[in-house]
Amino acid sequence: MLPLLLLLPTLTSAACPRSTLTTATSALLQAYTSGTPSLLPLTPNTTYYENDTPVSLSTSLLSTPLSIAHNLSLHDTTLCATATELITSSSAPHPYVLLTRLQFSSDGEKVVKVESVVADKGDWLFDAGKALGAKNRRYVIDEDLGAVAILNDFPFLDKTKPNGTSSTNILRVEGGQIRYIHEITVCSTANCGR
Repeated sequence: MLPLLLLLPTLTSAACPRSTLTTATSALLQAYTSGTPSLLPLTPNTTYYENDTPVSLSTSLLSTPLSIAHNLSLHDTTLCATATELITSSSAPHPYVLLTRLQFSSDGEKVVKVESVVADKGDWLFDAGKALGAKNRRYVIDEDLGAVAILNDFPFLDKTKPNGTSSTNILRVEGGQIRYIHEITVCSTANCGR
């Protein structure tokens, strides 16, 4: 029992105030729109990855000013991390759909790792304009249960419904980990015509 008790201060010291995380995601949006990574609270040793490849911040997408049409940020106060989904304007010279994860130091003051998954022309089903249209989702969130239900129209799946077929997802988080994922998708033809 004693070894477990020794771990508790380490686990609780990793927690970050939500206000720190929301300030950082606001800075991330400003950094992306201006092409200025230094707006983030970085350390001299912060690592940056794009599509799982180490990249210099000075040559990264974060150093390119983007016209952002949509953003959504999630803030994990337990793991001291954020995830921000960004979609650039479909009329931008180079449209993108991306998600950037910020990992913070144990005190929550500095970003120690930046990871971005960046999709653009040539990636599977990429279309920034359609991605913006796919944001018509409805949510039900049960904070006590730690679950969310998402109702949306899943595009590209059903050949006879190119604008999307009815779909739902339920996700449940327990102990900081996803423990339950369930999807229901309705097809107008067998196997959605595939």
